[in-house]
Amino acid sequence: LDVKMAADTGIASVIPAKAVAELSGHQGAVRAVRFNRDGNYCVTCGSDKTVKLWNPNSGLLIKTYVGHGQEVLDADSSYDNSRLVSGGADRTILIADVSTGKVIKKYHKHSSVRVCFVRI
Repeated sequence: LDVKMAADTGIASVIPAKAVAELSGHQGAVRAVRFNRDGNYCVTCGSDKTVKLWNPNSGLLIKTYVGHGQEVLDADSSYDNSRLVSGGADRTILIADVSTGKVIKKYHKHSSVRVCFVRI
């Protein structure tokens, strides 16, 4: 493991020196990979219009979330891991319940440009 200190925050981050698992499941390009706050899960999104929740240690796909009409450009999990937020080329932002997979809120046509970055 490589431990690096962020100069601006002084917080250490641990980066594996070797791949732990390969996450295979998206059709096409993967646009973002985000780990949850404790690193036990990660979220990916991509050109196949989906968001996927993974166990990064085992490589197990836990759930696939749908609802975007075009590629998903970013996704993230809430602090308590109960919600996912995603934004995409369809100019929508979705908030989904992690356990049920249901879309809780959908913001349509958020702006005149694609949603490229989200945080919850």
